[in-house]
Amino acid sequence: MISQHLFSRQQLQLQDVVTARWRLMPLVGLSLSTAKETVVVDLNYFQREDQLWLIQYFRNQIPPDRQQDWPRFCWLIAMRLKRQSQPKTEVSGAHEILITRRRYDRIAMPLTIISTLTGIGLAWWLQNLGFLTLPFFILSFWLLMRFQTPKKGYVQPRIWGDKDNRDTLILISVLGLTSMLYLIARKLDAPEPTTFLWFCSFLVLSAIAFTPYLMRSERERKQRETTRLEEAMREWDADQTAENA
Repeated sequence: MISQHLFSRQQLQLQDVVTARWRLMPLVGLSLSTAKETVVVDLNYFQREDQLWLIQYFRNQIPPDRQQDWPRFCWLIAMRLKRQSQPKTEVSGAHEILITRRRYDRIAMPLTIISTLTGIGLAWWLQNLGFLTLPFFILSFWLLMRFQTPKKGYVQPRIWGDKDNRDTLILISVLGLTSMLYLIARKLDAPEPTTFLWFCSFLVLSAIAFTPYLMRSERERKQRETTRLEEAMREWDADQTAENA
């Protein structure tokens, strides 16, 4: 394998690779180490189809016992690329939803109107013109998501169908509501010591109430993650066997 950079060139034989580490951070790719040097393959430089081909190639050419961190990489990167290369466009149950460009259009229109009115109201109430930029964030997000969506759409699990997503949304909602109430109290000129004490007390009580729930949720999340890792590797191996048959 040859890795060509602007001012350097590296070359190694795959049979000399001692360790191949699949990487998620800070780059997505593969780190190949021999007894003398290390070459990093950054998949971000390649098109999606080429990324999938490279993953399949290195996975097949390097002995599995020399590969590290493959289960998580397989779940988060490899299987995602494989599903994107053959997008599913039929919903198979109530836990799934078909995402289309038209769906983003329907969501963006009311959100843009609401964010515009909200931005105008906050700019007038707080005397801060920066809130007038709120609709532009909505429009930017809409354009990004719309043009990343295939024309035929794709199927993904519903947000509330995944317990990890539900726990995250509940926590964010509680913190967001608490912060909003605190800002409203300050705006209404409530006594600062009393308001701050109430805010801190609410956070402490919320932490006490949520800690057992979060600990249990974290244990369940790890168990679900282990199951998903195993399922992703089995699905990958099954697809590879079917392709090679």
